[in-house]
Amino acid sequence: MSWRNGSASAAAGGGDWFSRRRNYFVREAICGVLHLVTWFQEIYFQYLSTLMQQAAPDKAMPESDLGSGPKTALAELFRHCDAMVGTELSNGPLWQLKDLCHQIWPHAVPGQPIHGVVFDWLIGSLFHECMKLKENLYLLHAYGARTATVDTLVEQIEMARHEKSANAPFDDIRMLLGQIADDTGRQLDRVGFLFGEASYLLRLMLPDLARNGLVVRLLAEEEQAFTALWGESLEELFAAIWADGAASGFCLAGESFFRGQWYQQALKLYERALACDCNCHAALVRVAQLKAMLGQDQATGRKKQVHHF
Repeated sequence: MSWRNGSASAAAGGGDWFSRRRNYFVREAICGVLHLVTWFQEIYFQYLSTLMQQAAPDKAMPESDLGSGPKTALAELFRHCDAMVGTELSNGPLWQLKDLCHQIWPHAVPGQPIHGVVFDWLIGSLFHECMKLKENLYLLHAYGARTATVDTLVEQIEMARHEKSANAPFDDIRMLLGQIADDTGRQLDRVGFLFGEASYLLRLMLPDLARNGLVVRLLAEEEQAFTALWGESLEELFAAIWADGAASGFCLAGESFFRGQWYQQALKLYERALACDCNCHAALVRVAQLKAMLGQDQATGRKKQVHHF
């Protein structure tokens, strides 16, 4: 069951289906932001790299290839933006994230941090900016290439000097496409800025989410991506969130894995907790318990192998 269908069913029946699963959906929202930020960074840097190669004075290109780089870059950028946003009948990941965030943080609650509501606003703004970017990319991708045809037609007509005013519509079209191209560049910058603000605000929200074991577990699961995003190791991140040290974060993440019966992963996190605080009681107990459990499993597996032969 999707979160939308479940939430609608709960509302119709007067239940609190979504509320009971709120921790899970907060985790899904954070995961969605992480993947979208990473996705946008990759396609944006790829687009800039293509334009820089085209503009480099020492990169001589055959006349037949002139303009093919930017056109290909525009096509790729449009394809990614289209996939990110989607349509009303087939919502993309950003569209789904926008709806999910509004479901999680619909309005400010007195006495509670306002970060969630601002985060919802940022994601909504990001969605609408990407919608405008998608439309402009489509115009440039689908119609921009036709300006060359317009130029050719104008040359072939070879209008007399007194008839040159007839070129005005074509000039206006080229000017309009140039303005759209300029708008597209500014929109890309705004989208990048909004993604940066969303990731920064998400980092500020983490102390308020420290009790959500699924979020803490996600930080461990996507450790490399979060380190690249915020420039902090997991030890540094947990130490900044928990006043009593990073071991508390590793224990909470380990407990989430433990309850899900992912014992190998749980053991690694509890051992990292001990590396941060060798006197952490919770980690000492769980490490001993997990080693005993995993040792028994390995022994049982060896007995089955011997019996099989």
